[in-house]
Amino acid sequence: YWIYKKSLEDCEENIAYTSVQADGTAKRPHITVKNENGDLLNENTDYILEYRNNIYPGEAVVTIIGKGIYKGKKEVSYRL
Repeated sequence: YWIYKKSLEDCEENIAYTSVQADGTAKRPHITVKNENGDLLNENTDYILEYRNNIYPGEAVVTIIGKGIYKGKKEVSYRL
């Protein structure tokens, strides 16, 4: 039998904020991800998050990486 992985491209992500004041500490906005049926996915089970450029002013990025039955990557940016 085959196990087909679902694509993160079909999922909807929601970021807690798109802009935040930089203060020299890492900013990690809360991210929620829902599948095409509107079901909430579980971080560290269905996906993991990787943050970059999230300490100093400029554009920060969080990468959502599929895990388990989910595949692919999505990037969401926010401003510091």
